[in-house]
Amino acid sequence: PTGPQVASIRAHRPDQPMPTQSTSPARVVDDARRILQTIHDEIAGGRQPYTSDVRRLVERSLALRFAEYVQFMERYGFLSLERRTDSLRVTTAGRQVIEGSAARLKSMAGDAKYHFGDRLNDAPIADAEAVSAERFDTRYLKYECIGQGGLGSVWRGHHNTLDRPVALKLLSGLDEMFRPEQREEARRRFELTVREHARLNSPFIATVFDQNAQHDPPYVVLELATGGNLRALLDQGPLEPAVALRYFIQMSLGLRAAHAQGILHRDLKPSNVLLDAAGNVKIVDFGLTRVAERSTSMRQAYVGYGSVGYMAPEMFRSTGTSNPTIDVYALGILLYEMLTGELPGRRSPMPSAISEGVPADLDELFDVMTQDQAKRRDRKSVV
Repeated sequence: PTGPQVASIRAHRPDQPMPTQSTSPARVVDDARRILQTIHDEIAGGRQPYTSDVRRLVERSLALRFAEYVQFMERYGFLSLERRTDSLRVTTAGRQVIEGSAARLKSMAGDAKYHFGDRLNDAPIADAEAVSAERFDTRYLKYECIGQGGLGSVWRGHHNTLDRPVALKLLSGLDEMFRPEQREEARRRFELTVREHARLNSPFIATVFDQNAQHDPPYVVLELATGGNLRALLDQGPLEPAVALRYFIQMSLGLRAAHAQGILHRDLKPSNVLLDAAGNVKIVDFGLTRVAERSTSMRQAYVGYGSVGYMAPEMFRSTGTSNPTIDVYALGILLYEMLTGELPGRRSPMPSAISEGVPADLDELFDVMTQDQAKRRDRKSVV
């Protein structure tokens, strides 16, 4: 059986074909045992074992549909379904299955063979890489890791109380970057920074649902953007000018909403620009670098994150880093990279000289956004 609060699930990479194998009575018994153990773990953890919660914990690992297992085990007396509350309970026979009673497991295998009949030989199951789903900080389920960064990782999750998919950003590297006496202050700044981000209201800024700065590790809960990020797109080469311009406009509108609230991003780069299922921009990590900016060691770590190419010149100095033009500069660099597929250097040609179909007007826009002197950048025409 699975351990407390953990259920084995299966994930499949869409770029690979999904191999199959025949379902057997033994596989049905394994799946049923996993479901019963999960119900038991929910009750042991003081939670109501709602059908929807149990299903989310186990459904990716099952050979058949979750509802079919519930119907099968209810019919043969291994669990009971309270339809008024839509919650599950393990019966005495079900507990014997969890405990590994040889006689009870053999009996369940016979019941499965009779109940499902020829379907067991015909039903294909996924034979893909196993990952784990687990309860996270009471209210969430944590599935597979979908991103890694300098401070931590991002996981696909589910918000149980809201019953919606979310992204869980875990700052596992935050404490490692500070001395023990500095960590409480770092977590306080993290909490305040996330609160600022949560106040922003724009279709092009990722929505913040929750955070917990005192959890180990600290985390923030965001809307789940399933379209990947801009970094992954740019790794494949430059974008079509129309697509690049679309993303540029959406990022501009997102930054405008933030600047209107007096909030700067300070670390705009492709990995912080996510895309939703429709291909629209969702900017994340507003102001996160402020958590680390007051320490010399933090400044060195920040530079190591790969953001240098998008940093305005004044950010390398100790003053002058609180002006919205630092985001304008980073957005201009992003515009160049989207159009050409590369970062600009001191003597790089204009975008229209590199990529066919880029209007000359975009050359001028890039030029004015990336002036070395902040006062020469035309912020009003952009954000």
